[in-house]
Amino acid sequence: MENQVEGSLGGRYKTFFAAVFLQVEFAVMDILFTTALNLGMSIATLVMAPFAAFLDRKMRPKMTMRVFIQIMVP
Repeated sequence: MENQVEGSLGGRYKTFFAAVFLQVEFAVMDILFTTALNLGMSIATLVMAPFAAFLDRKMRPKMTMRVFIQIMVP
């Protein structure tokens, strides 16, 4: 039984891979956050956007082709 746990990749290195994944995730978030601020996005937008998406999730219109084109064409 002990040999199976030691030999399995998931059991032996799970903590290591979780830590590496977390560090990569933080690095990507830092790059995206810095880029957004450099392009002129305010911190208030970054704070309010998740709340707006969560609270207004049932009030969105259906995504039809017309709505999609209106969003994509400036």
